[in-house]
Amino acid sequence: FGMSGVALPSSLHQHVVGVASHLPPQEEKNEGEQNLVEECEEAKQREAEEREVEQREVEQREAREREAIQRRSQMPSMASEIQDIARGIGLDPEQHAELMWVAEEYFLAPLPEGWAEFYDAQQGKTYYFNFDLNRTTWDHPLEGYYKGLVYMEKEGEARMRRKAEKHPPNSLEVAAMCQYFGVDPETDPFLVPIMQAAVNAPLPSGWKEL
Repeated sequence: FGMSGVALPSSLHQHVVGVASHLPPQEEKNEGEQNLVEECEEAKQREAEEREVEQREVEQREAREREAIQRRSQMPSMASEIQDIARGIGLDPEQHAELMWVAEEYFLAPLPEGWAEFYDAQQGKTYYFNFDLNRTTWDHPLEGYYKGLVYMEKEGEARMRRKAEKHPPNSLEVAAMCQYFGVDPETDPFLVPIMQAAVNAPLPSGWKEL
């Protein structure tokens, strides 16, 4: 029925106008729906990223567990070699049982970058070659580090603490140590405590400061 020529009662007219005035514009409605869709997509993306992170953590944990199981399965054959390594860096496997972790860490440590391990069949010995320095040596590149670690664990750290209590390092000594090691206190402040400790670090047996 056509109603173009029919006048609405005033009360009904006001009601229709009032309802129409409260209806949101179609454009705003579409924009709100779009925002809701984008928020849902972002939430899905975050969930996917969280699941991916959790999966990586699970895989890394499983890999560590497999590696630990493999190491434990090899321990019987490794025991004698680890004991030989311990003696080589100044440990007695029986008297220094609490420090045998150093020998185990040394045994499992990878070679530093640039080094490779070879075996001399005639000598029946392992030797090491540094490609950057074009240098060959019978000594493991990390031997000096682990000997120093053993020394510090056995007696060096206690001597260093006693010396630091008697003669706390002053600013000039710390600055000189920073310069020696190439440490910038401004850009590397977290290394300054190490430089302070180095001032009073004892020299290994056989060394003398001049």
